[in-house]
Amino acid sequence: MSKKYRMGKRFQKVLTMGILAEIAVLVVAYFVYDWLLGEWIPSLTGGPLLAIFGSIGILAVWCTNKFLRRFNENYWYEVTEKGLRMNRGQTARFYPWEDFKGARVNRFSFLSALPVIFDMTNGPMELDRSLEDSYGLTMEVLRHIKDHADISQDVKDRINLVDLMAK
Repeated sequence: MSKKYRMGKRFQKVLTMGILAEIAVLVVAYFVYDWLLGEWIPSLTGGPLLAIFGSIGILAVWCTNKFLRRFNENYWYEVTEKGLRMNRGQTARFYPWEDFKGARVNRFSFLSALPVIFDMTNGPMELDRSLEDSYGLTMEVLRHIKDHADISQDVKDRINLVDLMAK
């Protein structure tokens, strides 16, 4: 059975930041609304207004949590014997190993230990670096294509450097 690579800590960070941003916007909106309309509709200030904005906040947090968790469930990569399966929500793709023609370092990426661009039959492809183990996924793909694809010396050097630093 093959391993599915899913979003990890970076996803959790995005989820938490999204929820905190929603709460901050609602708190600001509550005070602005209370300040602007408090004199015109005094019966709506205080507890009733807090209940309305609290309900909106709970609904917004619940919807965000549900949407992003559903997105995370449907976003993954899987390495199989015949190729790389990728699912991004509604889009499912399969890339056979024969379509991988080469691998080179993405020199403009500083967020990953091993930022590799794979040269494919249909153009370049870069794996998502927000996965839990993007380095492990990249290494598995490289193991499958090493016999037939042109792997640049920069990629080989970067692998050796990362392995050396891990020891």
